[in-house]
Formats: sequence, structure tokens, C-alpha cells
Amino acid sequence: MKVKICGIFEEQTLIDLKEKEIWPDYIGFVFAKSRRQVKPTQIKPWLKHIPSTVKTVGVFVNQAIEDVINAPVHILQFHGDEKPEDCQLIKEQTGKEIWKVISVDQNHPFSIEHYRNVYERYLPVVDGFIFDTASKSRGGSGSKFEWEPFYHLWQEIEKPILVAGGIMKEDIPILKRYPIEGIDLSSGVEEEGKKSIPKIVELIEEVRRDDAVASMGD
Repeated sequence: MKVKICGIFEEQTLIDLKEKEIWPDYIGFVFAKSRRQVKPTQIKPWLKHIPSTVKTVGVFVNQAIEDVINAPVHILQFHGDEKPEDCQLIKEQTGKEIWKVISVDQNHPFSIEHYRNVYERYLPVVDGFIFDTASKSRGGSGSKFEWEPFYHLWQEIEKPILVAGGIMKEDIPILKRYPIEGIDLSSGVEEEGKKSIPKIVELIEEVRRDDAVASMGD
């Protein structure tokens, strides 16, 4: 299982991870309006701390194409109302991977068929999906959605899937049973509004401990 830590807004977080010599698979920066918002020019000097084995992800919400194509990240994550044709155009202009967030609104439940129709529209043009709890802030709400109804839907999606929304260390054994590539965390590894290095390290170690045991079983 892969781990994405999103909403890094302080260089010190990356310096601390470097000192600990432990990294998630993906590091996410939020370029959209948010309390965790950063600017592309702000993070450029920070990137030297991140090893080449870790991919960087930029989070955008309905932003100008100029802002998106100039972001110094490997993967572009769209968390707004971007259409499939927008994703295709940006992919052609940048050559970068595109991830589309599918928001799960539990206050106004839709059928699984609704979510199937959504992902099928984007399937030809994106490289992966993130299923996250719908919120006014477009992520980082710290709220979970019900995973079980999505099990068979995720099975049929032949592209990487990450699950986000209030995930904690205690959720890892449960999510390991689902047909997903990884998990995406932000508030779940924070303490008093800031990223907690002990929480990040503990979570990554837990994920990789389980993976190591599974590999030994194979």
C-alpha cells in the first residue's frame, strides 16, 4: 500500500522527514485556497530535501491553466469541477500524470451507478483517481465516507485509486482489504493544525510493516 501525505505547508516538515530517513510515496502541496495553501515559487527551494524516489503532487481547484502547467510537481491533482477535456488539454501541454478527485457526498447519497458514470467520463484521460469525502473545503475535512459500498466499483477501475478522508493509523488493516493502491492523508497526521512528524512516521511504519509481513507470506 502506498502513502500520500498531503498539505505540506512548512519546509521544516520536509527537513524533519529527511532527518528521520523515512518518506511517503507521494508528497502533496495544495496550491488551491486553503489554510494549507502554498505557492509554486515558495516550494521550489524545498524540493531539494525530497529524494528522487518520492513523487510530488500539486492540488488544484478550478484554477487558471497557467497556474497549473507551471507547477513544479510530478503529478497534477484536480479537486474541482475540471472536465475531462480540461484534463486532456493539460496532460497534452505538460506531459504530466493527472489524478482526478471524485468527491463522495454522504449528506446527499448517490447510487454507485452515479460514481461509475463519473469515473467512466475521466477514465480515458487521467492516470489515477482519489476518492475523498465531499466538503466545502474540497478535502482536508478529516471526515470519512463509507468505503464498503465502493468495493466492487474500485475492483473494476483499471487505474490506481487512493482513498482519502479522515484516515487514521487504525484504519490501515481495514483498508488493506480493499482493491486500492494507497491512502491519502492530511488532517490524520496533524497535531494542532500542523503536520506531526511522529504521526507521519508511525503511520508509514505501520503500512510498511504490514506490507513486509504480506510479502513474507507470499
